[in-house]
Amino acid sequence: MTSVLNVDTIADKAGTGPVGLTKQIALKGFITYDGTTTPSVRDSLNHSSFTDNANADHTASHTNNYDNATNYLALGTGGYTANGAAGGHIGFDRISSNGNESAPTTSARRISHQVSSTIDEQKYASVAFAGDLA
Repeated sequence: MTSVLNVDTIADKAGTGPVGLTKQIALKGFITYDGTTTPSVRDSLNHSSFTDNANADHTASHTNNYDNATNYLALGTGGYTANGAAGGHIGFDRISSNGNESAPTTSARRISHQVSSTIDEQKYASVAFAGDLA
């Protein structure tokens, strides 16, 4: 026999707040942004700041840190470039302007944009983060 659970609210043990998802693998943050000449954040969750380091090279800082710098997932998509070309891919932990590695940290991820073999900023970019929070 199957069961159905219908609820309006799930609260913490004290009944005073929401349940914290700190140790379950679930989406713990995201950022959608315009990564062109003057980058601007459209919407976000668990995001404290967004830094424009150089052309197609940004850093997204988290409000709540992840528990391990190398054990949380970052996924990204890119849309159209500033000049209207089809979108490319988004990479992580690589500095676009010089190709060097930038190690991930629990508090931030470096984001780079590329179309084919060319570094190019993305007009419609989105990044999601999943993993355990500290």
